[in-house]
Amino acid sequence: MDDLEQRLTRAPGSRITSAVVRTERIWAGTEDPNTPAPFPAAWPAALRACLAEDVRFQADPDVGSVPDEDWERRRHESGILHRMFGLLVHAASSGNIDLAD
Repeated sequence: MDDLEQRLTRAPGSRITSAVVRTERIWAGTEDPNTPAPFPAAWPAALRACLAEDVRFQADPDVGSVPDEDWERRRHESGILHRMFGLLVHAASSGNIDLAD
């Protein structure tokens, strides 16, 4: 999605997280209260990293020298998919992204 960051910023969960983090930074004196700056969500970067890991694994599924390489490949790929689906479920939550349109 081209406007992913904007959709994240508009989401209720992101606005709440941003407000809490921003308040803590202002109280600590590490942020200027006159400059609005949303706190970036961590899951988009985690999803990108997971997708990149999957692409690397699909290109070269070498898991090293282990007794059962086929089982280890399936285990590794299952771990990637498990993280990816978890991140996608989190991303699709209405509190984490604004998909109203």
